[in-house]
Amino acid sequence: MASLVGAGVIQPLLRTVGFGFFIASYALGELIRLVWVKVHTPFGGPRGIIDIPYPPVVAGIDFSKPIPYYFMCFAIMLVCLYLMYRVDKSRIGDAFKAISIHPLLAESIGIRVTRYRTLAMAIGAFFAGIAGALLVHRLAAVDPRVFDIITMVYLIIWVVVGGTRTFWGPIVGVCVMQAIFEFTRPFLEMRPMFFGIILILFLVFLPGGIESIIAKAITRFRARRGVVAETV
Repeated sequence: MASLVGAGVIQPLLRTVGFGFFIASYALGELIRLVWVKVHTPFGGPRGIIDIPYPPVVAGIDFSKPIPYYFMCFAIMLVCLYLMYRVDKSRIGDAFKAISIHPLLAESIGIRVTRYRTLAMAIGAFFAGIAGALLVHRLAAVDPRVFDIITMVYLIIWVVVGGTRTFWGPIVGVCVMQAIFEFTRPFLEMRPMFFGIILILFLVFLPGGIESIIAKAITRFRARRGVVAETV
């Protein structure tokens, strides 16, 4: 269902490209959230959806408790990451990368840009739907005020900090920023300022994200190993 919604939502945005698509997608997400808050039927308006049941007991394990639920989510996350990795290394992933680098050139070699952009949105919505289902069954409710524009900005920061050139870049960004997120919990009111400073610093001094540092370190290590091998 989430994939179908994602494939439908992207249709009005297919005429936009680059930064325009980026802004339009965020604007559309905020529009949907605001409509949800104002309209009480069928999703409850500002109250959201409440009384969502907790996960049941399976094989004697009560998944409504925090620790079992955490490990269940962790296992599902690993499966999702594996599926994403397989997509990234497939021909579909290669087509996504080609469109990201140069959509006109990708179209000139036979890649159907519109179809692949819709597919990318559907795949992303599929995994977002899994994450959302896990979240709401833990919270027992869906509150539209939780997913505001600030939350979407945090997603941008995670990607910028980690990098987008490799599969592991965004994962590194999430891990690093989540650690900072927890560290700044006592400074709740100042947290947006901290994250804004981090975003500016990375855009100015490290536009490739943390993954660029890792790539340079690996390149230097291999070069040094090659020099040592030639010397021996």
